Amino acid sequence: MTADTTGELVDRLARVLDPVAFDDRAEPRTLGQLWDQVSRRMTAQEHARRAIAAGWTSTETP
Repeated sequence: MTADTTGELVDRLARVLDPVAFDDRAEPRTLGQLWDQVSRRMTAQEHARRAIAAGWTSTETP
C-alpha cells in the first residue's frame, strides 16, 4: 500500500468514524466550535490510522 493510498483510506475511514468532524457547514462558527471540529477530526484520523495498522482493510472499491 502506498502512502497516497493509505492517506486516502485513513480519510475515508475517519469520515465514517466521525462524520460530524468533517461537516463543513456554511454558517459562521466560534473559534471554540472550530477547535472542537479540528480536534474531533484529528482524533478520528488517529483512530483510523490505528485500525489500519492493526490490520483493518476496506471491502469497498473506491
